[in-house]
Amino acid sequence: MLGLGLLVAATLLPLWAAQTTVKEPARLDGISRIVFLGDSITQQGEYPGGYAWLIRQSLDALYPGAKINVVNAGVSGNKSTDMLSRFQSDVLAVHPDLVFVSVGVNDVWHGFYDGHSSGDGPLGISLEDYRGNVQKMISRAREAHARVVLLMATPIGEDPSAAENVKQASYNRALQDLAAQNGCGIVDLQTPFRRLIATYRETTGSTQNFLTVDGVHMNSQGNQVMAQTILTYLGVSDSARNSVHDEIQRRMIASRPHPGPLPIGVILSDNRSASASSVYSVQYGPEQANRAGKSFEQRWCAHTGDFVPNPWWQVDLGRSRSLTGIHIVFAPDDPDTWKYKVQISDDGTKFRDVIDQSSSNQFFSEENHIFPVKTTGRYVRVLFIAPTNAQNWASLRHVQVYGE
Repeated sequence: MLGLGLLVAATLLPLWAAQTTVKEPARLDGISRIVFLGDSITQQGEYPGGYAWLIRQSLDALYPGAKINVVNAGVSGNKSTDMLSRFQSDVLAVHPDLVFVSVGVNDVWHGFYDGHSSGDGPLGISLEDYRGNVQKMISRAREAHARVVLLMATPIGEDPSAAENVKQASYNRALQDLAAQNGCGIVDLQTPFRRLIATYRETTGSTQNFLTVDGVHMNSQGNQVMAQTILTYLGVSDSARNSVHDEIQRRMIASRPHPGPLPIGVILSDNRSASASSVYSVQYGPEQANRAGKSFEQRWCAHTGDFVPNPWWQVDLGRSRSLTGIHIVFAPDDPDTWKYKVQISDDGTKFRDVIDQSSSNQFFSEENHIFPVKTTGRYVRVLFIAPTNAQNWASLRHVQVYGE
């Protein structure tokens, strides 16, 4: 079924093929710095293959002489209030010529948190306040002589009839009104998303997510849709995008680190007793992360995106063992910046660090670590240190501890 879905994407998305370099389009005349302001969708768009990364690499490959600098100002969890509060420090302070504002998903979505089925919860932002916040950002950008382009919010879940999307429609209409009133550009991301999702479902009969990893955050196909739609708005033609396809693919492969070799020894952790600091739901229990023969859909996920205290997952090997290393597969599966430690304990109370990735700034989806010689212990813990680049929730797809 998924193969048919990919065929739908290949049919509808522009195909890139070798062409020649073209002149910069009019909308890029005089543009030397572009800022993408947004939430976790934008922040996640920084990894190789993410929409901001694709746009940066495409512009660099097509117009190297223009030296267009693309700045990612996405912060996970941000709503319009958050973006307005950091607009000076994160946007205007870098002196942009062009600002893309992607805001609205969390303003609506967070209003549905904690059982507020009508979306009127205290964590959401009212339509009136949302409109006012976006208008202030537009005004401040114009005062700084920066052009503004509004990005219509992408769907919240891949079901257009869901309550979140019904409410979101009014927020996107507000963006259209603001763009018209202020003479701003606007990019319609709703239409391509809805059409692709509808075609995929009608063609395959599947209701699985097609453009996102979780209904909101982009997978590789969703990032391609966003990047190509924005590049089209900028006037970058299909033939121009075709001309740098192979170069972008080479850069993407070169940018993604690969896990090192697997540790020696045998797997000690499969089906052993696992526990965690918290659990999002029964479906995402700690045992899902070390189940032998597990399906791809299974994973452990923390209850919330709160990192105080730090979320963790651990396995009890039953007795103290001689340990050689660990294989970790993170979720979601698109590469991300994972900041964590691997800790070991003899009694389940006092833990010592054996691997420290708390300062990592690399994008990856899985990693192998070799433990120091003569490492022993009964409990092995993965401790998440800080929110990842893409999403706040700590989550593990699979963990395997190796030893003798």
